[in-house]
Amino acid sequence: MRGKHVLFDLPLPVGWTVRNVDSIRSPEQHSCVAGPFGSSISSKYFVEEGVPVIRGSNLTDDLTRFVPSGLVFVSHEQATKYKAQHVRADDLVFTCWGTVGQVGLIPRGGPYSEYIISNKQLKLRPKKDVADPEYLFYYFASPQMVAHIRGRAIGAAVPGINLGILKALEVVLPPLDTQRRIASILSAYDDLIENN
Repeated sequence: MRGKHVLFDLPLPVGWTVRNVDSIRSPEQHSCVAGPFGSSISSKYFVEEGVPVIRGSNLTDDLTRFVPSGLVFVSHEQATKYKAQHVRADDLVFTCWGTVGQVGLIPRGGPYSEYIISNKQLKLRPKKDVADPEYLFYYFASPQMVAHIRGRAIGAAVPGINLGILKALEVVLPPLDTQRRIASILSAYDDLIENN
């Protein structure tokens, strides 16, 4: 649908649409889920090596896509209990309790082929023929969207968002080729800033 976005009271260019997260998630099972129940992925299951678990320290709210350091692991056997929470390259991960507004993009170049999200995170695997993952990362990591997401948080002592809040978030989607151009330009600026 064409229209206006909740944050920007401006008409969108022709061909641009506003969709909610639920409508752009992949049709495969478990494409938009919450992390495992807290006690089922606690530190008592951590081992020296295995499948890495993404925690809050691996995400930021400053346009860093992913922080691969400080990972903890669960055994491959234990990891089979969290099939719905497995993430891979191009999946987005959101912190849902504590530091709301953190978002990450699972990198294509490793260092691991799959990860598991923790109990304080949400996963989004987008429909790539509708929404470019890198564009979505920049969109959700923008200061305006971080502030908007924080404004939707529930809870006083420990703010959080749930799966319903994530699925209802609106996304402005240009045509796919435009999304990719936008992401490419922003990525080039990021690389330039990092190199300098």
